[in-house]
Amino acid sequence: LGALRVLRTDPDPGTRRPAVAALARLGDRAALRELADGLAAEEASIRATTAAVIASEGVSWLWPDVQELAHSDDPATALPAAEAAEHLR
Repeated sequence: LGALRVLRTDPDPGTRRPAVAALARLGDRAALRELADGLAAEEASIRATTAAVIASEGVSWLWPDVQELAHSDDPATALPAAEAAEHLR
């Protein structure tokens, strides 16, 4: 856990993202909050990317959040979230 928490602060997204995802899969609250914040971002592209990351990394803790986002009125958010929710399912 200590190594993952150190890697979580790495500036390289190729290192940081898997570390955050691994911590989130383990139920680390800070990592889960970071991903949940991405789902709540103002920019649709950030919400869509975060939903895709959650699905590809298998962060099932956030499945309810992704499922809720799939019911968004914004199609740029709803479609990627629905695909992510289906992938997690």
